[in-house]
Amino acid sequence: MPSNTPPPLALLELIMGSMVTQAIHVAARLDIAEMLTEGPLPADEIAQRAGADADTTRRLLRVLASYSVFAEQEDGRFT
Repeated sequence: MPSNTPPPLALLELIMGSMVTQAIHVAARLDIAEMLTEGPLPADEIAQRAGADADTTRRLLRVLASYSVFAEQEDGRFT
């Protein structure tokens, strides 16, 4: 079945799919979903509980929020 997607865009979709898969894997290893069952938390607290870098954790959460894996609230906490 031929695709109407231009080759550069198709390649970008493959790369992004791999990145999102890896981000989900990292979030699972850090047990972030379990932490959020207690309620919304800021990224720095999630990082502290996970023993991870706060800035990196914030970026991870924002990437996953852009794919609706998590959600970022207006006050910066994640659900």
